[in-house]
Amino acid sequence: MDIALDARDDNRQGMPGEQFLMERAQCSKATFYRRMDALASAGLVKVVRRSAPGTRAIYEVLPLVRLSTTGLTNAETRSVDNHPP
Repeated sequence: MDIALDARDDNRQGMPGEQFLMERAQCSKATFYRRMDALASAGLVKVVRRSAPGTRAIYEVLPLVRLSTTGLTNAETRSVDNHPP
């Protein structure tokens, strides 16, 4: 969520610091990288530029795709109120 809040509206890219994200998630560096890999594997976030000493990573929040059978996004299918009758 913090990546999305930091992202610019025109290109969905943000560069919240890794330290900030780790503090917000209250997790270790190893856990942070595992979670970022999971978000990237799920197609929710793309790492545009990896961090380096003195350089922040740039993350892009990818658009949610509509599911062809329901017309709902991935997030909407997980919501209790949006299940088709």
